[in-house]
Amino acid sequence: MNHDYLLEQGTRFLENNEYVKALNCYDIVTNSDPYNTEAFYLRGLLNFKLGRYKGALHDLNKAIETGMSLANIFFFRAMAYRRLNMPEISIRDFNKAISLSENHADAFCNRGLAYYSILNDDRAIDDFTKALSLRKDPKVFFYRGLAYARKGLPDKAVADFSDEYLANLEHNTQRPEEE
Repeated sequence: MNHDYLLEQGTRFLENNEYVKALNCYDIVTNSDPYNTEAFYLRGLLNFKLGRYKGALHDLNKAIETGMSLANIFFFRAMAYRRLNMPEISIRDFNKAISLSENHADAFCNRGLAYYSILNDDRAIDDFTKALSLRKDPKVFFYRGLAYARKGLPDKAVADFSDEYLANLEHNTQRPEEE
């Protein structure tokens, strides 16, 4: 049985939104090779995409146990924990993702959301600010604005909501070749 071929096929099916076929390929590999890190990683990402967060955690944990240490594996595991309403655990994995990739804007943004959800507005604002230094994302201005508002800093909140509006305008008026 050629695992590399099955992993390639699974990835091809995934790209074509043929999720059941992709899952079948990954299942065959993981059932016949319980140490195939890549198969567990890919199946974990697919489970996450399908909203099967407990399955994603199982597969991503297995990939980590078998030696994978990529920023994105910890990022997606953190996202699964966040979706399962486990923000404290997600923060641990966002920290690991950031330690492996210091410019991971999505990890900073989502760790900020985890901090926001546990009412730690100062850390949330710090993370949103770092995410914005890496990428000017309208939604991050909005999230930081919410944190400023909850802290009782209306001027900073209004400024961020204004920046969100302007960033959305800029994004929506760009010509296709600029995106």
